[in-house]
Amino acid sequence: MIRALAAALALAASVPSPAAAGGVRCELDVGLAAPDRRGAPALSGDGGILMIVPPSPVLHVDGYPALLTVRARVANGGSAEGRLRSLDGDPSALLLPAGGWWAGAHLSPGDAVPAGGVLEETVVVPVPSQAACIALGGDRDEAMAAPACRSAGGGLRMLATVGGARGECRARVRCGPDAAVPPTWKGARQFGWAGGDAPMGMALHPAGSLLLPVWASDGADPSAPPRGAIVEVRPDGAVAAAAPTTPAGFTYRALVAEATGATVRVENRWGDFGDVVRRIGRDGAEVWSRAEGTAEVRLAAGPGGTLVTAAYEFGPDVLVTKYTATGEVVWRTRLATPPLDDRPQAVAVDGLGAVWVLGYRYDHAAPPPASQVFLARLDAGGTLLWTRTLPSLPGGVGDDLPAALAVTRDGIAAVAWSEHLATGGPRAGIAAFDADGAPIWTWSPTLAGRYLSVNGLAADPRGGFWASATTPSWELEVVRVTSSGEELWTRRVAPSPTQGAFVAVDGAGNAYVSGMTLANLAAACAGSWDVFVVRLGPDGVP
Repeated sequence: MIRALAAALALAASVPSPAAAGGVRCELDVGLAAPDRRGAPALSGDGGILMIVPPSPVLHVDGYPALLTVRARVANGGSAEGRLRSLDGDPSALLLPAGGWWAGAHLSPGDAVPAGGVLEETVVVPVPSQAACIALGGDRDEAMAAPACRSAGGGLRMLATVGGARGECRARVRCGPDAAVPPTWKGARQFGWAGGDAPMGMALHPAGSLLLPVWASDGADPSAPPRGAIVEVRPDGAVAAAAPTTPAGFTYRALVAEATGATVRVENRWGDFGDVVRRIGRDGAEVWSRAEGTAEVRLAAGPGGTLVTAAYEFGPDVLVTKYTATGEVVWRTRLATPPLDDRPQAVAVDGLGAVWVLGYRYDHAAPPPASQVFLARLDAGGTLLWTRTLPSLPGGVGDDLPAALAVTRDGIAAVAWSEHLATGGPRAGIAAFDADGAPIWTWSPTLAGRYLSVNGLAADPRGGFWASATTPSWELEVVRVTSSGEELWTRRVAPSPTQGAFVAVDGAGNAYVSGMTLANLAAACAGSWDVFVVRLGPDGVP
């Protein structure tokens, strides 16, 4: 059924593009709207449609369901008022029958277009699948290897006639696949070099590979600067573990794989406080890089090729930045609580386009100095909605330390943290919060400290969370926690000495747990600490 947003919620008209005297120019842009809890377009504070991906001539839809936004403008470049005589390819006529919404004015033949003025309409339509995306005029992703390609026969097309002048405009939508291809291997994989190696992240590639940025020390000279490598575990389980490829002193801090096939990496120079964010296309060529003068950069991939980073800005604040697929800054928001030292630990984007930031605040003046964990949520437009400080548990002393963050598509966040108790030993656990920041539940096995730490955390598409935890005897266990905070089961997946680091879950509910080990899990240990990955089925069995 066709639904309409009130005309009072119209988007502000944009400045028209330059047009020849007496001519007409039309513009057609496509983007993604942020959904509200009912699946309708969410509204921003100024009454416009809240955008996850701002409209542009080319859009990549890389996740479903999506809210495709088509914005059409007709500009009169003449010196006198004209009438819109005809409009072929009107987005409202083409898209609204599929079930959607419109905002602002509705373009119709006979509308007056003032001299130098613009008429504009915005249409939002739900896109539940790749097939629906293609049916609306999009192209299969693999059919558009060149993002700027606009062939005469494809995409969305509009032809506007004002007076005796005509203007034609086009937009392209790249329709990504419905879901990533899951790997087929089972069990464990292990790799490393002569020195100590550690994973700095883990990402599931849409082609079915698992990518791990690795920090590698020099086995011959432990005092030498480390190097970085990106290790691929291919869909069949083969490990492409090339030697570290970066120059000495350059390492990878994090990596995400986008649904487009591109990867985004955070690179750091040993001893340098400035991180570099670099986007690499699926052909291996650099698309863009950014050095913002910040450190400890954490990142998350957003819809439509967008990217969100949370970084330590020497203020000392946390700087949250959203980038487009081409590297332009969409917005920046600072999280600061003077005079405390605010630092990021993790960032995530939920299905509503909201951004979650997990971090900690360090009070250097406290006797003794101590840190507190905080969780913040920003809307898709970068407005800070709330910040919550996680309270210390009874008996806790010293630092509260954040470890990991996982967010469900509908906006439930789980936070892994640890703290030390006055009775001795650590306590590690998980706390869950709703979209308004209200606590939902807290899970922790015992006050005595069943785990040294909970390092990895991931949301399961079927509900609940997976966590990797290290026992006091340095064994790795995986815990499955339900959506209500109950422990469903626990599996011991690696012997001592092993430490977990990251968890990822694919669309089929299989989990991937990475970490570092001195044991021989799947191969003879190469030197000092090796990197490992274990693939578990939905029941937690390798």
